[in-house]
Amino acid sequence: MDCANKKNDKYLLIINKYLSFLNKITNMKNLGKRSLSAVMAIAVNLLWWVEWVAGALGAFMVLTAAHIRKAFALQVPITYTPMSMAQIYSAKQKGDFSILNTTNGTLSIHVGADWKTIAALLTGYGAIFAAIVIITYQVKRIFESFKQDQPFQQANIYRVRNIALVLISYSVVQWSSVIMINQFLLSNFVFHHLDLTYEFNYTCLLIGVVLLAVEGVFKTGLALEEEKQLTI
Repeated sequence: MDCANKKNDKYLLIINKYLSFLNKITNMKNLGKRSLSAVMAIAVNLLWWVEWVAGALGAFMVLTAAHIRKAFALQVPITYTPMSMAQIYSAKQKGDFSILNTTNGTLSIHVGADWKTIAALLTGYGAIFAAIVIITYQVKRIFESFKQDQPFQQANIYRVRNIALVLISYSVVQWSSVIMINQFLLSNFVFHHLDLTYEFNYTCLLIGVVLLAVEGVFKTGLALEEEKQLTI
């Protein structure tokens, strides 16, 4: 009984600490120092440096693979018309089976590591990396302004707009790359019962459009802030 009570007391202590932590988070102010925005600014700043380290490691791995293995195994994401991949049988003796359908996958292509392939890889991955870094940097600067209790400023309007334009541009460029990749695959490989599809990234497009609306909110907030300063 004593051991059981000690375990229960230990669990209750952990739960109380967790609830106390949640209470501190929910009661934190949104702007200024020692606020939720300050915590987010630190998190995004760490993410910023992690992205640079990951980008450097990625470039190093590409160049190392080119030098040592003299070849690459490209993992190309593709989408295609629905097809049955496998049958999933029921655990019951007389149960019905299910069919696993899929519409996307990854095609592994082995290519030689000549300078054209290396340049194409670095260009493609570099463009994706640049988009991610630009968005992260803009978010980083926005939370830093929140930390300083200055959310409505002209710079934040530009930052939100920049994020929106990057996301919208990425959706268009990504769709264009899908068209080019599919054309390359169809001209070099035979897909017997598999029809490649050309999916558009509506998620990035919609987020970009929503952020353009958020830009209007920042403009309104800035106008009200300037009007308040003139009144004072």
